[in-house]
Amino acid sequence: MARKLQLKKGPSEPLPKYSARAKTVWNDLLATGHDIKPSEAVLSVLAGLFKEYEPLIAILEANNKELDLDEVQAKLLHVGQRLIRQEKQEAAAYLARRHKQVRLTTVQAHQR
Repeated sequence: MARKLQLKKGPSEPLPKYSARAKTVWNDLLATGHDIKPSEAVLSVLAGLFKEYEPLIAILEANNKELDLDEVQAKLLHVGQRLIRQEKQEAAAYLARRHKQVRLTTVQAHQR
């Protein structure tokens, strides 16, 4: 049964969409009589994520309590938002450095 719940997050698929898709697939399988435990659904969702989520995945998998899909989704969404903020900050820092380099090059060219 677990093979039916093998999920993979698409490269451009937003995390909320992936998370909702996973829950829909799990609910559909439950509705058709498949006995898939919540922890199996969670592990399937985690297995379909990219390496950026590895620290959270390791923590969740090492946790001794039963994994709940709703709780894991909330944690993933929180981490996803942090990753987006981090990417934006890195992009802004890169653009600022690049702008500074261009200004220095322009000033140096005018001084010659």
